[in-house]
Amino acid sequence: MNLLSVTIERYLKVVHNTWSKKVLRRWVKISAVAFTWISCTVYDTAVVFSTSDVIDGVCYAFVFWENRVTAVAHSIFNFTYFFVVVLIVFVFCYWRILVVIRRQARVMAGHIGPGSSTTQDRLFCRRSSPQQEQEQQQGE
Repeated sequence: MNLLSVTIERYLKVVHNTWSKKVLRRWVKISAVAFTWISCTVYDTAVVFSTSDVIDGVCYAFVFWENRVTAVAHSIFNFTYFFVVVLIVFVFCYWRILVVIRRQARVMAGHIGPGSSTTQDRLFCRRSSPQQEQEQQQGE
């Protein structure tokens, strides 16, 4: 969950730069980290205490559920919330960050001014064909 907080903060800093300068103060970041730790601790504590027991000196955690349906429902929730949702947020945030960075690279390439096509090819990671490379070498 901490990685999720960091990912969202990066997304806001890159994609919504002006808004993040106004809203993302130090106390907001500290509150997000505190909320993450406290909520996860409360959630895990509630589940562990309600589904664990000590038998003959051995602690069995996450074993004693009220019924099978509750155990399956918890497993589905756990997988969905802590894997699927987190993965979707990661992909969305980093995809949008990549789109913004590429757009900014194009804008900056437009400010460079006239230059050789090899400079622009290197900026946009385009590979030229062997024929184009020969023509460029002959032109230089």
